[in-house]
Amino acid sequence: MFKNEKIRPTNKKVYLWVLTLFLGVLISMAGGGTPVFAETSEDYTYTINGDLQTCTITKYNGAGGVVSIPSTLDGHTVTAIGNSAFKDVITVTEVTIPNSVITIGNEAFKGMTNVTHISIPNSVTTLGNYAFMLEENLTNLTIPNSVTSIGNQAFSNCYKLETLSLSNRLSTLGSAAFTNCRKLKSIVFPSSLTYIPDSSFMDCSVLENIYIPESVTVIQGWAFHRAPALKTLTIPKSVQTIGSAALYDCKSLTTLYIDGNPTIDVGAFGTIGVNANVPTIYSPTLTTISGYTAISTASYNIIVNTVSNGTIVPSALTGMPGEIIHVKLNPNQGYSPDPAQLTYNDGSGPILINGTSFTMPSKEVTINGGFVQIPVLTVTTPLPNTTDPTPTWSWNDSTGESYFRYNLNGGPWQYTSALEYTPTSELNQGAYTLSVQAMNNKGDWSDSGSAMTTVLPTVTQVNITSMSASVQKGSSLSLNAAVIGTAGPAQTVTWSVTGSVSGAQISQNGLLQVPANETMNTLTVNATSTVDPTKVGTLTITVTEIPPPTLYL
Repeated sequence: MFKNEKIRPTNKKVYLWVLTLFLGVLISMAGGGTPVFAETSEDYTYTINGDLQTCTITKYNGAGGVVSIPSTLDGHTVTAIGNSAFKDVITVTEVTIPNSVITIGNEAFKGMTNVTHISIPNSVTTLGNYAFMLEENLTNLTIPNSVTSIGNQAFSNCYKLETLSLSNRLSTLGSAAFTNCRKLKSIVFPSSLTYIPDSSFMDCSVLENIYIPESVTVIQGWAFHRAPALKTLTIPKSVQTIGSAALYDCKSLTTLYIDGNPTIDVGAFGTIGVNANVPTIYSPTLTTISGYTAISTASYNIIVNTVSNGTIVPSALTGMPGEIIHVKLNPNQGYSPDPAQLTYNDGSGPILINGTSFTMPSKEVTINGGFVQIPVLTVTTPLPNTTDPTPTWSWNDSTGESYFRYNLNGGPWQYTSALEYTPTSELNQGAYTLSVQAMNNKGDWSDSGSAMTTVLPTVTQVNITSMSASVQKGSSLSLNAAVIGTAGPAQTVTWSVTGSVSGAQISQNGLLQVPANETMNTLTVNATSTVDPTKVGTLTITVTEIPPPTLYL
C-alpha cells in the first residue's frame, strides 16, 4: 500500500479476513496441528482430522426421523461424533452410528428427547461427558464390548431407561453416569471395572438388583444414594472401601452381605443417630466391620452344572442364607439364554430362577440352565452371476427385532435396520459374499446367513494410445491399450495389424515392427478385449519413408 493511502471499506473487510485466516493458520501450526475448516456434506457439517483421511461430524443439519449416520463423507472416514453434534435435536427418533466411529464426544447426543433407539457399534471406545444425557424416551441400551470409557453423567436423566448392558471391557466410568434413570431395575457391573464412582446410580428409584464383581475394590460416595427399591446387596471380598453416603436413603435396604472386611465410612448409610438406615449386616467370619455389628453366619456351596452352547457364572461359589446370588449367562455365538431352563436345586427339586438372581437358601445348591439357537436369517441375491457392479442383497427378519449387522467378504461389521444392502460404490470383478446376523430381544446375535454373487466385468470400449501416430519404415512403435468398462475389466487384449503387404507385425506386448520394404502408406492396428471379443479398438498408423542420408562436404 502506498504511503498515506487510505484503506477503502471494502478492501478493509478483505484485509481483515485474510489477516484473521493467516493468524489462524499460524496459531494452528504453532500448536503442531493442521488448520481446521468446516465442510458440509449431505446432512452434516464436519471437520477433516489431522491425518487428512478421517473426519469428525460437528453438526447434524437434517430433518430428523430415523437417522443412519454415514461411514464416509466426501471420501473421509467418519471416526468421531464431535461435541454437541446432535445436541437438542428433538426431531430424530432413532440413530444408527457406523462402525467406523471410535469416539463420541461430550454432549454429542444430549437432549434428544424423542430418541427411542440408539445403536452404538462395536468400534466405539469412548463415550464423552453428558454424551446421551436427557434422552428421555430411550428404553433399552447395549454398550458394546469395545467401550472402555464412559464419561461423567453420560446417561443421566434417561428417565425411561429400563435395561442396560455394560461393556465387559469397561475400565473407566464417570461420576453420576446413570443418575436419575428412574426405570432402571437391574445393573451388572463387568469384571473389568475396579471401582463404582460417586453418584453413579443416585436417584435410580426402582433399582433393586445390583451385581458387584470381585474386581471392584472401591464403592465411592453417593454411588447408590436414594435407591429406595434396593432391599439386599452383596459386597464381595475384593471391596476395601465403601464411601460416604454410598447407601444413604436406601429406605428398603434391610440386609447387607459382606464377604470381606472393608472400611465403611461412618456416613455410608446416613448420619448416625439422625437419619441413618443401617441394614442388618451378615458376614461369613466377622462380628464387627468398621464399627458396625455383623452377624456371623454359615455359607453354603454353589455348584454349576456344565451346559452346552454357553456358560453359567454365579456371582459367588458360596452364599450365605438370604443372600442374593446373581447368575450371569454367557451364550456362544448364535445362541441365547433360555429363561425356562434356568433353575437352582437345593435338594427339594428344581426351582425356576426369576430373571437372573435368586435368594440363597440354607443349603447347598446346584444351578442348571440352557441356551437356544437364535433363528438364522436367509440372505438372497437376484443372480449368482451379475454384470451389475452394485448388486443388491436382501434378507428376512428372523427375530422380529428389525436390527442387523452385515459384512462383505469378511470386512468390518456394519449395522442397519434395513432388510437389504446395496454397495455405495461399484465393485470390481470377483466373488462377493454378504454375511448377515440378526439381533434378538436379549441383545444376542444369530449365526450368519450368507449369499454369494459373482460380479462379471463389462467392456464398453477399447482405446489405443501411442507416443506417435506414425512410424518410419524399418522401425518399431510401442502402443498401449486401455479397456474401459464396469467392474474393473481385465486390461489384456489381443493385438493385430492389417493393411500391410510386406509383413508388418505387432507383438502381444503392443510393439509394432514395420519392415524397410513396406509399400503401404498406412496400417491399421487392432486391440481386441479378451473379456469381450466384440469390443475392438483401432488406430491408424502412418508409415513414413526413411530419410536420405546427410552428405557432408
